[in-house]
Amino acid sequence: DEQTIYDEMYEFTSYLLKEYSGTGKMFFIGNWEGDWLLHKGYDRYSTPPKSDVKNMTKWFQIRQRAIDDAKRNTPHQDVSMYHYVEVNLVLKGMEGKTCIAKSVLPKLDVDFVSYSSYEAIKNKNYKEKKQTLEEVFEFIEKRLKPKEGLPFERRVFMGEYGYHANMNKPESFLKQFDETKEIMQISLELNIPFALHWQMYNNEYDRKGNSKQMSLINEEGKKRPLYFLHQNYYEAMNDFLISYKQQNGQHPKQEIFNQKAIEIIDSIQSNI
Repeated sequence: DEQTIYDEMYEFTSYLLKEYSGTGKMFFIGNWEGDWLLHKGYDRYSTPPKSDVKNMTKWFQIRQRAIDDAKRNTPHQDVSMYHYVEVNLVLKGMEGKTCIAKSVLPKLDVDFVSYSSYEAIKNKNYKEKKQTLEEVFEFIEKRLKPKEGLPFERRVFMGEYGYHANMNKPESFLKQFDETKEIMQISLELNIPFALHWQMYNNEYDRKGNSKQMSLINEEGKKRPLYFLHQNYYEAMNDFLISYKQQNGQHPKQEIFNQKAIEIIDSIQSNI
């Protein structure tokens, strides 16, 4: 089984590096919400057995080794590949309890860590969300082994965030819009590489079959205010980058980019 995992990941990485050599593309290979793999039955309050922690550690180690080996052995240029581990129960680790961030990460040579962030961003104001996320990111990064050759200053990113809304409560959509803007701004203030919104198309329903309304495009194919929030942001930032390079001969440094991005996000108003 270990050899199969290694071979699959090695061959996949090698294929992408060869197929997309010279394209400037950057690939990230990772898992989805790893703490749910570690906690049987999605029971966040359980304590995973030591044998499960050991096997998960080995699984991640094999995947990372296969990717690193393929990158070293496969001729390629102007294309990059990185491996990340996604975690989602970091607050447990900060309390000294068993989870990936506390019990697995220190034993890995992983490139990046993705944080599915719902435990840190629900039912909090702006200041509370920013403080919790900053503490989580710092906890994760302190448990990572040093690694050279990575493209970003920080090695943790937000792999998933989003907020529910209710069709029967129109005011919930405005709250959703504003809270999404807050996470975008916090992500820039904390200078993480990515913050990925969940989701483009909806697949989230409650037990009664009601949509949780988390998507940019709803079930009827209608683009929602969240869609236009992102569209307006990207269009404005692209215009800024083009103008900045024309005037300065180069793209802005990260600090200038982040400051402008926060300003633009703050200026975007909802049409709800």
